[in-house]
Amino acid sequence: MKLIGSLLQPGETMIDVGANIGFTAIEGALAVGPGGCVHAIEPHPAINRCLMENLMLNQLGDRVGVHAVALADPGSAGRTLPFSDDRRDDMNALLEPGACSTLHVPITTLNELFPYLPRCDLLKIDVEGAELAVLRGGASLLARTRQVLVEAGAPNSLRHGSSVEDLLDHLESAGFEVCSADAGLAAFQPVYVEDYRHHVGNWLARRPHD
Repeated sequence: MKLIGSLLQPGETMIDVGANIGFTAIEGALAVGPGGCVHAIEPHPAINRCLMENLMLNQLGDRVGVHAVALADPGSAGRTLPFSDDRRDDMNALLEPGACSTLHVPITTLNELFPYLPRCDLLKIDVEGAELAVLRGGASLLARTRQVLVEAGAPNSLRHGSSVEDLLDHLESAGFEVCSADAGLAAFQPVYVEDYRHHVGNWLARRPHD
């Protein structure tokens, strides 16, 4: 939470993919202030309702746009993703491809959702291992993005057919320098993919000049 606040300035824009019930979106909204904007993306209907209620309780609905869609790669557009729906709280999550579920959420891509957004100062992605698919669907937006805070780790990514190496390669190919953000506000450390074979943590990707 403190890390997200430190990465944003008043008037900036944040996109929160996997916003859940709003903890990080609220922190971002407080950091960007009335002149800034946060886009909170949470596909699960019950969790999305909690998200909107939290924004209302914190009087932040005017600076946070809520999007009830799932994000994936371009080849998934027009289809749906399966989600668990066995609890009425924030613990439901994206299921592995092909899993049996009574809840399917429509898919779009970052590019389709934000075709005209001029700049993203912080793109936060926490989607239970599907982070690479989200990034693949946002090539043009990624070119206008200053920082990416992304959850990374083989225990999650392998369930969706990717790897931590794939995620790191994608971010570096997009022009970012990637470091571990697991130490929070302490000095950022280089990413060693071996550290994420059995561990899920957070990476911060930044443009070299930032």
